[in-house]
Amino acid sequence: MKKQILFLLLVIYPFFNFASSLESTIATLEEETSSRIGVSVWDTHSNERWDYRGYERFPILGTAKVFVCAAMLDAIERKTLNKDATITIKPEELSSYSPATQHWVEKPIDLTTLCEAATLEGDNTAANVIMRELGGPQTTVLFLRSIKDTKTYLTEYFPTDSSLRGNSSTPNTMVLNLRNILEGDKLNYGAREQLKTWMKNIKRSKSKVFPTIPEGWSIAERRGFARDSRAELFVIWREGYQPVYVGIYIKDYDLSIQASEQLLTQVAQLILREYHEM
Repeated sequence: MKKQILFLLLVIYPFFNFASSLESTIATLEEETSSRIGVSVWDTHSNERWDYRGYERFPILGTAKVFVCAAMLDAIERKTLNKDATITIKPEELSSYSPATQHWVEKPIDLTTLCEAATLEGDNTAANVIMRELGGPQTTVLFLRSIKDTKTYLTEYFPTDSSLRGNSSTPNTMVLNLRNILEGDKLNYGAREQLKTWMKNIKRSKSKVFPTIPEGWSIAERRGFARDSRAELFVIWREGYQPVYVGIYIKDYDLSIQASEQLLTQVAQLILREYHEM
Protein backbone atom coordinates (compact mmCIF):
# COMPACT_ATOMS: atom_id res chain seq x y z
CA MET A 1 0.00 0.00 0.00
CA LYS A 2 2.83 2.41 0.88
CA LYS A 3 4.51 1.68 -2.45
CA GLN A 4 1.28 2.49 -4.29
CA ILE A 5 0.90 5.81 -2.44
CA LEU A 6 4.54 6.69 -3.16
CA PHE A 7 4.05 5.91 -6.86
CA LEU A 8 0.96 8.15 -7.02
CA LEU A 9 2.85 10.99 -5.35
CA LEU A 10 5.73 10.64 -7.81
CA VAL A 11 3.29 10.88 -10.73
CA ILE A 12 0.89 13.52 -9.43
CA TYR A 13 3.23 15.94 -7.62
CA PRO A 14 5.30 16.91 -10.69
CA PHE A 15 2.09 17.60 -12.64
CA PHE A 16 0.65 19.91 -9.99
CA ASN A 17 4.01 21.62 -9.57
CA PHE A 18 4.06 22.16 -13.35
CA ALA A 19 0.46 23.43 -13.30
CA SER A 20 1.10 25.93 -10.51
CA SER A 21 4.14 27.36 -12.30
CA LEU A 22 2.27 27.50 -15.61
CA GLU A 23 -0.69 29.34 -14.11
CA SER A 24 1.57 32.00 -12.61
CA THR A 25 3.48 32.49 -15.86
CA ILE A 26 0.34 32.78 -18.00
CA ALA A 27 -1.16 35.32 -15.59
CA THR A 28 2.00 37.38 -15.97
CA LEU A 29 1.83 37.14 -19.77
CA GLU A 30 -1.79 38.32 -19.68
CA GLU A 31 -0.80 41.35 -17.65
CA GLU A 32 2.17 42.17 -19.87
CA THR A 33 0.18 41.90 -23.12
CA SER A 34 -3.24 43.10 -21.89
CA SER A 35 -4.71 39.89 -23.28
CA ARG A 36 -6.99 37.10 -22.13
CA ILE A 37 -5.47 33.62 -22.46
CA GLY A 38 -7.36 30.35 -22.23
CA VAL A 39 -5.54 27.02 -22.00
CA SER A 40 -6.70 23.44 -21.59
CA VAL A 41 -4.39 20.42 -21.24
CA TRP A 42 -5.50 16.79 -21.05
CA ASP A 43 -2.73 14.25 -20.60
CA THR A 44 -4.56 11.00 -21.38
CA HIS A 45 -1.54 8.92 -20.31
CA SER A 46 -1.76 10.05 -16.68
CA ASN A 47 -5.38 11.21 -17.12
CA GLU A 48 -4.41 14.54 -15.57
CA ARG A 49 -6.23 17.68 -16.72
CA TRP A 50 -5.39 21.31 -16.21
CA ASP A 51 -6.88 24.52 -17.46
CA TYR A 52 -6.53 28.27 -17.20
CA ARG A 53 -9.76 30.06 -18.11
CA GLY A 54 -10.75 26.71 -19.55
CA TYR A 55 -14.46 27.34 -19.08
CA GLU A 56 -14.44 30.84 -20.57
CA ARG A 57 -15.61 31.52 -24.12
CA PHE A 58 -13.13 32.38 -26.90
CA PRO A 59 -13.29 32.72 -30.70
CA ILE A 60 -12.33 29.34 -32.17
CA LEU A 61 -11.34 30.73 -35.59
CA GLY A 62 -9.64 28.20 -37.89
CA THR A 63 -9.58 25.42 -35.28
CA ALA A 64 -13.26 24.91 -36.16
CA LYS A 65 -12.20 23.53 -39.56
CA VAL A 66 -11.16 20.28 -37.88
CA PHE A 67 -14.76 19.69 -36.87
CA VAL A 68 -16.20 20.81 -40.20
CA CYS A 69 -14.11 18.07 -41.81
CA ALA A 70 -15.02 15.59 -39.08
CA ALA A 71 -18.69 16.31 -39.81
CA MET A 72 -18.02 15.72 -43.52
CA LEU A 73 -16.31 12.39 -42.85
CA ASP A 74 -19.23 11.39 -40.64
CA ALA A 75 -21.73 12.34 -43.38
CA ILE A 76 -19.79 10.28 -45.92
CA GLU A 77 -19.79 7.31 -43.55
CA ARG A 78 -23.56 7.67 -43.07
CA LYS A 79 -23.93 8.03 -46.85
CA THR A 80 -25.67 11.40 -46.66
CA LEU A 81 -22.77 12.76 -48.72
CA ASN A 82 -21.25 11.09 -51.75
CA LYS A 83 -17.50 10.71 -51.29
CA ASP A 84 -16.92 10.73 -55.05
CA ALA A 85 -19.07 13.79 -55.77
CA THR A 86 -17.24 16.77 -57.25
CA ILE A 87 -17.82 20.47 -56.69
CA THR A 88 -17.08 23.29 -59.14
CA ILE A 89 -16.04 26.50 -57.42
CA LYS A 90 -17.15 29.74 -59.05
CA PRO A 91 -14.93 32.87 -58.94
CA GLU A 92 -17.45 34.75 -56.79
CA GLU A 93 -17.29 31.99 -54.17
CA LEU A 94 -13.62 32.62 -53.38
CA SER A 95 -13.05 33.89 -49.87
CA SER A 96 -10.00 35.64 -48.50
CA TYR A 97 -7.09 33.29 -47.82
CA SER A 98 -7.71 30.53 -50.31
CA PRO A 99 -4.18 29.32 -51.20
CA ALA A 100 -5.40 26.06 -52.75
CA THR A 101 -8.87 26.82 -54.11
CA GLN A 102 -7.75 29.95 -55.96
CA HIS A 103 -6.13 27.52 -58.41
CA TRP A 104 -9.21 25.31 -58.68
CA VAL A 105 -11.80 27.81 -59.91
CA GLU A 106 -14.12 26.26 -62.52
CA LYS A 107 -12.46 22.87 -62.00
CA PRO A 108 -14.23 19.82 -60.51
CA ILE A 109 -12.85 19.09 -57.03
CA ASP A 110 -13.91 16.26 -54.74
CA LEU A 111 -14.89 16.73 -51.10
CA THR A 112 -11.87 14.91 -49.68
CA THR A 113 -9.47 17.18 -51.56
CA LEU A 114 -11.36 20.22 -50.27
CA CYS A 115 -11.13 18.99 -46.68
CA GLU A 116 -7.44 18.35 -47.11
CA ALA A 117 -7.00 21.96 -48.24
CA ALA A 118 -9.12 23.26 -45.36
CA THR A 119 -7.18 21.30 -42.76
CA LEU A 120 -3.63 21.36 -44.13
CA GLU A 121 -3.60 24.89 -45.49
CA GLY A 122 -6.47 26.54 -43.64
CA ASP A 123 -8.17 27.30 -46.96
CA ASN A 124 -11.30 29.34 -46.17
CA THR A 125 -13.11 28.70 -49.44
CA ALA A 126 -12.61 24.94 -49.12
CA ALA A 127 -14.09 24.97 -45.60
CA ASN A 128 -17.01 27.13 -46.75
CA VAL A 129 -17.85 24.85 -49.68
CA ILE A 130 -17.87 21.83 -47.38
CA MET A 131 -20.14 23.59 -44.89
CA ARG A 132 -22.54 24.51 -47.68
CA GLU A 133 -22.57 20.91 -48.93
CA LEU A 134 -23.35 19.76 -45.40
CA GLY A 135 -26.26 22.19 -45.18
CA GLY A 136 -24.64 25.15 -43.44
CA PRO A 137 -22.67 25.78 -40.23
CA GLN A 138 -25.52 24.38 -38.14
CA THR A 139 -24.83 20.87 -39.47
CA THR A 140 -21.38 20.91 -37.89
CA VAL A 141 -23.00 22.11 -34.66
CA LEU A 142 -25.39 19.15 -34.78
CA PHE A 143 -22.40 16.84 -35.29
CA LEU A 144 -20.74 18.37 -32.22
CA ARG A 145 -23.93 17.98 -30.20
CA SER A 146 -23.85 14.28 -31.10
CA ILE A 147 -20.52 13.97 -29.26
CA LYS A 148 -22.01 15.76 -26.23
CA ASP A 149 -20.65 19.26 -26.94
CA THR A 150 -23.20 21.75 -25.59
CA LYS A 151 -20.95 24.82 -25.66
CA THR A 152 -19.75 25.42 -29.22
CA TYR A 153 -21.42 27.99 -31.47
CA LEU A 154 -20.79 27.84 -35.21
CA THR A 155 -22.89 30.38 -37.10
CA GLU A 156 -20.50 31.98 -39.58
CA TYR A 157 -18.62 31.03 -42.71
CA PHE A 158 -14.88 31.71 -42.97
CA PRO A 159 -13.08 33.98 -42.41
CA THR A 160 -14.69 34.59 -39.04
CA ASP A 161 -14.13 37.59 -36.84
CA SER A 162 -13.24 37.49 -33.16
CA SER A 163 -16.77 38.12 -31.91
CA LEU A 164 -17.97 35.81 -29.16
CA ARG A 165 -21.42 35.90 -30.76
CA GLY A 166 -20.20 33.90 -33.74
CA ASN A 167 -17.92 30.87 -33.90
CA SER A 168 -16.87 30.36 -30.30
CA SER A 169 -16.39 27.77 -27.59
CA THR A 170 -14.30 27.07 -24.50
CA PRO A 171 -10.76 25.62 -24.41
CA ASN A 172 -11.93 22.66 -22.33
CA THR A 173 -14.71 21.88 -24.80
CA MET A 174 -12.41 22.05 -27.81
CA VAL A 175 -9.86 19.72 -26.23
CA LEU A 176 -12.58 17.24 -25.30
CA ASN A 177 -14.01 17.42 -28.83
CA LEU A 178 -10.63 16.74 -30.41
CA ARG A 179 -10.07 13.75 -28.18
CA ASN A 180 -13.57 12.43 -28.93
CA ILE A 181 -13.18 12.58 -32.72
CA LEU A 182 -9.64 11.16 -32.77
CA GLU A 183 -10.12 8.43 -30.17
CA GLY A 184 -13.88 7.98 -29.78
CA ASP A 185 -16.19 5.81 -31.83
CA LYS A 186 -18.15 8.57 -33.59
CA LEU A 187 -15.93 8.22 -36.68
CA ASN A 188 -14.64 4.93 -38.03
CA TYR A 189 -10.94 4.11 -37.77
CA GLY A 190 -10.16 5.16 -41.33
CA ALA A 191 -11.84 8.55 -40.89
CA ARG A 192 -10.03 9.17 -37.60
CA GLU A 193 -6.66 8.37 -39.14
CA GLN A 194 -7.43 10.53 -42.19
CA LEU A 195 -8.25 13.51 -40.00
CA LYS A 196 -5.13 13.03 -37.89
CA THR A 197 -2.98 12.74 -41.03
CA TRP A 198 -4.34 16.02 -42.39
CA MET A 199 -3.60 17.73 -39.09
CA LYS A 200 -0.17 16.14 -38.84
CA ASN A 201 0.84 17.34 -42.31
CA ILE A 202 -0.23 20.96 -41.77
CA LYS A 203 1.87 23.56 -43.57
CA ARG A 204 4.24 25.08 -41.01
CA SER A 205 6.59 26.97 -43.30
CA LYS A 206 5.17 30.37 -42.31
CA SER A 207 4.79 29.70 -38.60
CA LYS A 208 7.12 29.13 -35.69
CA VAL A 209 4.51 28.12 -33.14
CA PHE A 210 6.31 24.82 -32.59
CA PRO A 211 10.04 25.41 -33.10
CA THR A 212 10.99 22.80 -30.50
CA ILE A 213 8.65 19.82 -30.55
CA PRO A 214 9.96 17.29 -28.00
CA GLU A 215 12.31 14.78 -29.64
CA GLY A 216 10.56 11.55 -30.57
CA TRP A 217 7.08 13.05 -30.37
CA SER A 218 4.57 13.56 -33.19
CA ILE A 219 2.12 16.44 -33.44
CA ALA A 220 -1.18 17.07 -35.22
CA GLU A 221 -2.62 20.57 -35.11
CA ARG A 222 -4.94 23.23 -36.49
CA ARG A 223 -4.63 26.95 -35.84
CA GLY A 224 -6.53 30.16 -36.39
CA PHE A 225 -5.89 33.88 -36.51
CA ALA A 226 -7.93 37.10 -36.47
CA ARG A 227 -7.22 40.76 -35.79
CA ASP A 228 -7.10 40.47 -32.00
CA SER A 229 -7.29 36.71 -31.49
CA ARG A 230 -5.26 33.55 -31.99
CA ALA A 231 -6.14 29.90 -31.57
CA GLU A 232 -4.17 26.65 -31.53
CA LEU A 233 -5.56 23.15 -31.03
CA PHE A 234 -3.16 20.21 -31.07
CA VAL A 235 -2.31 16.75 -29.87
CA ILE A 236 1.15 15.28 -29.26
CA TRP A 237 2.05 11.62 -28.76
CA ARG A 238 4.94 9.18 -28.94
CA GLU A 239 5.52 5.47 -28.67
CA GLY A 240 4.85 4.35 -25.13
CA TYR A 241 2.97 7.52 -24.15
CA GLN A 242 -0.72 8.17 -24.76
CA PRO A 243 -1.81 11.43 -26.47
CA VAL A 244 -1.70 14.82 -24.79
CA TYR A 245 -4.41 17.22 -26.02
CA VAL A 246 -3.90 20.98 -25.79
CA GLY A 247 -6.02 24.00 -26.67
CA ILE A 248 -4.67 27.57 -26.51
CA TYR A 249 -6.97 30.52 -27.20
CA ILE A 250 -5.93 34.18 -26.91
CA LYS A 251 -8.10 37.27 -27.25
CA ASP A 252 -8.20 41.04 -26.72
CA TYR A 253 -4.55 41.84 -27.30
CA ASP A 254 -3.22 44.90 -29.09
CA LEU A 255 -0.14 43.32 -30.63
CA SER A 256 1.46 43.08 -34.04
CA ILE A 257 1.03 39.85 -36.01
CA GLN A 258 4.59 38.85 -35.15
CA ALA A 259 4.22 39.67 -31.45
CA SER A 260 0.92 37.79 -31.16
CA GLU A 261 2.50 34.73 -32.79
CA GLN A 262 5.39 34.97 -30.34
CA LEU A 263 2.90 35.07 -27.47
CA LEU A 264 1.17 31.92 -28.73
CA THR A 265 4.56 30.26 -29.21
CA GLN A 266 5.59 31.13 -25.68
CA VAL A 267 2.46 29.59 -24.17
CA ALA A 268 2.81 26.46 -26.32
CA GLN A 269 6.45 26.03 -25.33
CA LEU A 270 5.63 26.38 -21.64
CA ILE A 271 3.39 23.33 -22.02
CA LEU A 272 5.65 21.32 -24.32
CA ARG A 273 8.63 21.88 -22.03
CA GLU A 274 7.06 19.45 -19.57
CA TYR A 275 7.44 16.62 -22.11
CA HIS A 276 10.96 17.30 -23.42
CA GLU A 277 12.68 14.99 -20.95
CA MET A 278 10.11 12.18 -20.99
